[in-house]
Amino acid sequence: MLKIMKAKGAVFGNPILRPVLRTEARKLIGDTEIEAGVQDPYWTPSAGWKPGDNPTKDLVCVREIETQERDGQYQKVRILCDVIST
Repeated sequence: MLKIMKAKGAVFGNPILRPVLRTEARKLIGDTEIEAGVQDPYWTPSAGWKPGDNPTKDLVCVREIETQERDGQYQKVRILCDVIST
């Protein structure tokens, strides 16, 4: 993604639109089809989980979501630092 952002001239104050970035990335890595409703044969639901459950009510999910958000913020900072330093 960083290569795409550099090629498109995306910098702080001149960002690339998410749909454009996504389209360009799919040209390189293909579509993972996560948004296409493809079933994952290796996914095992938590005990007591049923379709339609709210993930924010499950403490394990809440912890994982918070971890992912924190890691995502860290990655954004690293990417911005890399872009700025080059």
